[in-house]
Amino acid sequence: MIVTPPIAFPAFTPTERRPGPDRPGGGGSVLPSEILRPLDDPEQAAPRGKTEEDPTKEREDAARTQELKDRDAQVRAHERAHVMAGGSLVRGGANFTYEKGPDGQMYAVGGEVKIDTSSERTPEETLDKAERIIQAAMAPVDPSPQDRAVAAQAAQMAAQARVDVARQQAEEGSAGQNDEEETFLPRFENADGLRSRIDGIVGSLATERENAMDLVA
Repeated sequence: MIVTPPIAFPAFTPTERRPGPDRPGGGGSVLPSEILRPLDDPEQAAPRGKTEEDPTKEREDAARTQELKDRDAQVRAHERAHVMAGGSLVRGGANFTYEKGPDGQMYAVGGEVKIDTSSERTPEETLDKAERIIQAAMAPVDPSPQDRAVAAQAAQMAAQARVDVARQQAEEGSAGQNDEEETFLPRFENADGLRSRIDGIVGSLATERENAMDLVA
């Protein structure tokens, strides 16, 4: 590389006019300010508008981008498990919150799935629904604290539904027993009549026995 020695110029500002015979009062031509820089000035040699990237910054951006990609995949798999297990209980599908990465792309960093947790018309239907809610809440391989809270609430719903089912069955059994008693008892409300019928039957059997003994004898 050939290096040109610095060029020495008289000291003056970029707008200073040097004396000359072509202007009254010693005017002269205007020299561009770039001429004042030495030819081997690094700023003059390097192309303008281009800056060297920081290797440390590049590594940090790459690591952050990969972290966001992994998080995005994890969040989507988590919510997909809720949707598949929840089935008809899911309301509106999965909703996500996003974060912009160093590469300019948007990545999911959080999500939620809304599930119907209301009671049904009968205790049996409510019990079935509560069990489905528990399955939907605990479907992901990594249930969140909120998922576990929803499952706990559904477990309480299931327990109450079992109590209601048992009470209903007990009431139905008691009602059936009362119906049987009401059907059976009226036939024997008259105790005297019952006693008379029994005495009559016993007397008839005694007579038949005597006649049978006479025949044998």
